[in-house]
Amino acid sequence: MKQVTTIIISLIIGFYTSATSQTKTFNLSDFSNKEWYAEFSTDTYPIPPKQGWRFSENGEVTSFIYSENGRHEGIVNFYLSNAPVTNFDYNKVGKTPQGKYIVTINKANYINNLEIISISPTRMCIRNLYYNSILNFTSD
Repeated sequence: MKQVTTIIISLIIGFYTSATSQTKTFNLSDFSNKEWYAEFSTDTYPIPPKQGWRFSENGEVTSFIYSENGRHEGIVNFYLSNAPVTNFDYNKVGKTPQGKYIVTINKANYINNLEIISISPTRMCIRNLYYNSILNFTSD
């Protein structure tokens, strides 16, 4: 009886560990085609700059910032991945509808891995792996 109980407990722990260790993935449709505005601490920025990102389903992310001269934009490629990458795969741009990481590359071939922490219809939280910093966005 003791051996059966030990086996049952081991199976329960195994199933629980397997279920909780799986990587949660996010759908591109959850955050594409809307503008996400970066949130800044008013302690750091008394008048925070209005800036953010817009992700398209074709694999382009537009960075934007407003100044006295209007809106300024830059566009780079991205795709979603289930793990951080060190080599950017252009074949995945616009073709990966799910993932845990947003992988971008800029014109200087700098690759950035952004871990998606959470997404709701109006809020997004990501971690920049290079700087190990949390970035919060709102679509309001």
